[in-house]
Amino acid sequence: MFAQPGANDTGGTLEDTTGDTTPGAPIDDYLWVLVFVGLAFAIVKLRTTYKQEC
Repeated sequence: MFAQPGANDTGGTLEDTTGDTTPGAPIDDYLWVLVFVGLAFAIVKLRTTYKQEC
């Protein structure tokens, strides 16, 4: 539950983002693919629901 201080611990807070050069998450590259898959899944589910009602 408590983190152990490291060898190069500066004692900053969680909000301290100076020098933060981490890149974005890799999921950012495939976001448009996930949107497309989500829309396709929603269309297929709506179609099957509509066909069952008729």
